[in-house]
Amino acid sequence: MVVCKAEMAREILKSVLLTFLLILRQLACIIFIISLFLASEGDPVWAQYVPPPYGEVAPTVQILIDKKIKNPESGDYVDNLGVNDYHFAPGEEIRFKIQVKNTGETTFGKIEVKDYLPEYVELVSGKTEIEYQDLKSDESYEFELLVKVVSAEKIPDDQMVYCVINKATVKANDQSDEDTAQLCIEKKVLGVAVQPEVGANLLVLGLGFLGISALGILLKVRERH
Repeated sequence: MVVCKAEMAREILKSVLLTFLLILRQLACIIFIISLFLASEGDPVWAQYVPPPYGEVAPTVQILIDKKIKNPESGDYVDNLGVNDYHFAPGEEIRFKIQVKNTGETTFGKIEVKDYLPEYVELVSGKTEIEYQDLKSDESYEFELLVKVVSAEKIPDDQMVYCVINKATVKANDQSDEDTAQLCIEKKVLGVAVQPEVGANLLVLGLGFLGISALGILLKVRERH
């Protein structure tokens, strides 16, 4: 009887020990996992905002138009022909040169150019409205217009000289520019000589009269001899 009780006590103790060892094993696993987690945990890493480079300048975008008029006396194209310069006459032709240039750093896709003719001139050749594509940086486009002054009967008589302005504009994307050229018109007919002044007429008549008188006197003297 005593032996049986001893055997039972050993079995119970053995079972308790096994249970205790299992519990220790599980605790060891839990501690190991916690230690790994704590070892991998550090300071949190936050996403950082990176501002754009300070002082960086955006590409320049600019388009320019330049309009010039040809001076018939020198043959050069100039910005303006004012009241003290060459005067155009009715029916006389006038030449304009227009240049459009991309002075920026980007390419313009569509460019629109318009020329606004002033009073008393009419188009002979060329176009007053032009569209073209793809004007790259530092490239330019140039064209000419030929116009002429209207006939004398279409110009008012209230003054001798009329000075007018010819304007040209360009538009590309959100950029635009304009330029002008001045010219002056004097109401005179080509091919007609300027009439001499009254004093000059009297002088010619006087000289003619003296010449005839001298000839008459000379003839009378010869008749006497």
